[in-house]
Amino acid sequence: MVERVRFAVALSEHPDAGVAIGEVVGQVLERIGPGPDMAVLFLTAPHVAEAGRLGRVVRETLGARHLLGATAVSVLAHRQEVEETSAMVLWAGHTGPV
Repeated sequence: MVERVRFAVALSEHPDAGVAIGEVVGQVLERIGPGPDMAVLFLTAPHVAEAGRLGRVVRETLGARHLLGATAVSVLAHRQEVEETSAMVLWAGHTGPV
């Protein structure tokens, strides 16, 4: 039997990094549950100073096995681009054994 891969993406435009990380982690947890195999956190410039803390929140709250982070001028999620303002995107997925 082939396992179905489950992924989720979440976007927050909240200017407060603490609120934004709560929004994106909460959305991902609602969609795919805890413990994804992989997560990628994208931050725009206004959130970069908090990158270390935000990464810890994702690891501790979401429980992702692997976490990557990136900064960007703009981010994309749900066919929406947010450019040159506060934005955060969290992509996560359960890949199963690979």
